[in-house]
Amino acid sequence: MLGLYLIMEKLVRTILLSSLLSVSCIGKTNGQDSTLSRKSMLLDSAKKKGVYISFTEFQQNNPSREDKFYYKVVKRDVGGPSEYWNTYLMTHNKKGKERKIRGAWGFCDGTNTYVKSSSFAKSSSFNRILHYGFYCVYKDSGISQGVSAIEGTTALPMWFSYTWLIDYRTGYEMKLTKSNLLFILRDDPELLEEFKNEKKPKKVLLTYMIKYNERNTSKLL
Repeated sequence: MLGLYLIMEKLVRTILLSSLLSVSCIGKTNGQDSTLSRKSMLLDSAKKKGVYISFTEFQQNNPSREDKFYYKVVKRDVGGPSEYWNTYLMTHNKKGKERKIRGAWGFCDGTNTYVKSSSFAKSSSFNRILHYGFYCVYKDSGISQGVSAIEGTTALPMWFSYTWLIDYRTGYEMKLTKSNLLFILRDDPELLEEFKNEKKPKKVLLTYMIKYNERNTSKLL
């Protein structure tokens, strides 16, 4: 029994060591450390013009499509305060007919970066990134289908406006809410305490998100 115990203990240690080695090697590809390359969008002063098929391409400032494309801003006016604009990624087919480019994560016009709206899964519109950092920030607004109050009646359209955050490490997206910001600020106790003392915290969410980026983005570099 003792011999079996020693064999099992050695096996467990071997597995744990292998796991640690695997983790330490994450981020290295073809003998090169990709940790810095993943930070290119933050490090490079010049953003490359092109279409990003994935978040990784955005992260590396390396669009895989650099063919002819353009974007078109379409005004949507449904009356009252519900006026907004949709930004679509466009190109021309072989016959010269205008069409939308589908399946893109985002695109860059050489100056600004636009990412696909996360408010609705089937959305084909894009939104400009307003702030780069640990969490990249963009806003999305428009009209949703809404919910019918009475069964069988037509649903009334509903105005929405969200601020979205993109985790620069993973590409994970979340809405900028008080609870999400509190979770993020745990990494910065001083800023967290300052935020908790705000009398109207929901009105300063974006201010503190930008403050967090300014104080902590350097940790990524």
